Amino acid sequence: AAAAAAVANPVRPLFAQLELGWPDELLDMPCVEFNTFLRTQGLSADAIASLKRARRRKKNRTYAKRSRDRKNAQLEETLARYAALEATVSALEPGSSSGSHPQRPSSQRNPHHHHHQQQVQHSQQQQ
Repeated sequence: AAAAAAVANPVRPLFAQLELGWPDELLDMPCVEFNTFLRTQGLSADAIASLKRARRRKKNRTYAKRSRDRKNAQLEETLARYAALEATVSALEPGSSSGSHPQRPSSQRNPHHHHHQQQVQHSQQQQ
């Protein structure tokens, strides 16, 4: 009788998987396809609500992880900039071992400065 019920209701094996959670293919399914699936499967209102909650929970976990990763990357970048600035300040302090003005990293130099100097020299030569 149980086998006949499983054949009559193809969704039954899906509910058997509920103890383990919803399958990833349902949780990751595109919205339009998901809505079609819900209309065609004849799930109960409780099952639909449970599935929607599981999809939202999975999306929220993904968004939270992305946010944590982004914040960690930003923190690492900030700490690296802080260390570079700290090194520059210590080089500028009186009594530092360098004794000369530290040169700015090439990434912070003005790429137009040299070109501007050439233009000024050229215009002075023409006068």
